[in-house]
Amino acid sequence: MNTRKNTHPKQTIHHSALILLALCLALISLYTPGYAQPSAAEADFSAVDDYLEAQRQALDIPGMALAIVQGDQIAYLGSYGKADAAGRPVTPQTPFQIGSTTKSFTALAVMQLVEAGKVELDAPVQTYLPWFRVADAAASAQITIRHLLNQTSGLSTATGRAEFAASDLSDQAIENSVRALADAELFAAPGGTYQYSNSNFTIAGLVVQVVSGQSYEAYMQEHIFDPLEMRH
Repeated sequence: MNTRKNTHPKQTIHHSALILLALCLALISLYTPGYAQPSAAEADFSAVDDYLEAQRQALDIPGMALAIVQGDQIAYLGSYGKADAAGRPVTPQTPFQIGSTTKSFTALAVMQLVEAGKVELDAPVQTYLPWFRVADAAASAQITIRHLLNQTSGLSTATGRAEFAASDLSDQAIENSVRALADAELFAAPGGTYQYSNSNFTIAGLVVQVVSGQSYEAYMQEHIFDPLEMRH
């Protein structure tokens, strides 16, 4: 979903929640007990289209795409709005910036390594990255893998946003970002308070690299995209 720029964070969350609610309602309607599930060919998704288009316009969302899966089949693909300033319409194949959806893949990779016995959720990050630190040396040793995934490391939203300005595209980009946290001040003690920070998952991504011995990109391709046949 592509939201307009300069949107207040609370508004963005609210907008996203509404769209997700719409998708959940659509899925619930397909799986409610006693409901005779129609085939993809028979299903009428016009109500879904009408609702999402109305919400798109009301929330001033430029464009978005939708996929509804029934069992192991795609039951419906929908697209709404424009893909760019030239007015090109969104289609089900329009690429969108993946943004923080990447965090779901990173968490999956970490949990694969946990299940393989190569990572422990409650082990300190320094178990895998001995040089890791933030401004507080004592707190640095207390941040665990679980804290990263739960967004409770003490790293702030502001610290995570600083990465938006990074232009490093080298093979060492992830490590460089984590090493740059050496001067980062925590807003709270590790494990005590939730605050969303991109930095948590940058660190987790580096742990995936170090433990697996593969680049983040290579790990994702071999262990997630290929097995799931995610080709596009």
